[in-house]
Amino acid sequence: MKETILSIKLKEYRINNNLTQSDLSEKLGVSDKTISKWELCRTYPSKKNMLKLSEILDISLETLLLEEKSDDTKAIDWKKLLNKLIRYIFSMVIIVYTIFNRDKFLIIIAIITSLLLIIAEYLEFKNKQKES
Repeated sequence: MKETILSIKLKEYRINNNLTQSDLSEKLGVSDKTISKWELCRTYPSKKNMLKLSEILDISLETLLLEEKSDDTKAIDWKKLLNKLIRYIFSMVIIVYTIFNRDKFLIIIAIITSLLLIIAEYLEFKNKQKES
């Protein structure tokens, strides 16, 4: 099964709080198998348990459920972002090709390729800046 933000963050915050699945299950009044199922995306916590998780792990519900933290401390996955950008640009190329004739298409491809290279270099530069 595909991991969800909830399953990933639940495990991450449980471990960061030095809790085993058994420890967390005792605090919540559920079985350790239930915690395991939540972390493996087989089932989901009830609203009541979500509120308890938020209290026990000392995090907001938004943090448990949203992809990005509001304080922006989570590192950006630059490869994923670049991959999305490439797919977007490829889609734009196909649209441009269907609208314009072949001569204009080649010029537009050259411009788009140049822009893509500039963006890729910029993203790599920003990533190296954050690492240092």
